[in-house]
Amino acid sequence: MTPYQRKQEQHEQQKQQQRQEAHRRTLNDPDGRMVLRALLDYCGLFRSSLDLGMEQLPILEGRRQIALSIQALCLAVDPAAYQRLLSELIGNGYD
Repeated sequence: MTPYQRKQEQHEQQKQQQRQEAHRRTLNDPDGRMVLRALLDYCGLFRSSLDLGMEQLPILEGRRQIALSIQALCLAVDPAAYQRLLSELIGNGYD
């Protein structure tokens, strides 16, 4: 590995750590969790894509895939904070 590649790799690792910390802060902030809950709900994480008919299926599945990616990211950076988000979702009557 060249010195340039090594430096580039270190830079990418630092950026990744900064992103993870930003996600962790978002998950641990009540307003951040509120925004994430709204986004996950809009993307249909907690409902079937088949409810609205076959013509909407590709769009709904695309949204749901985004929600699944967000969910995986949340679980990777702070599973306890994601559990809190889910508890708030259930407790506030978001279905």
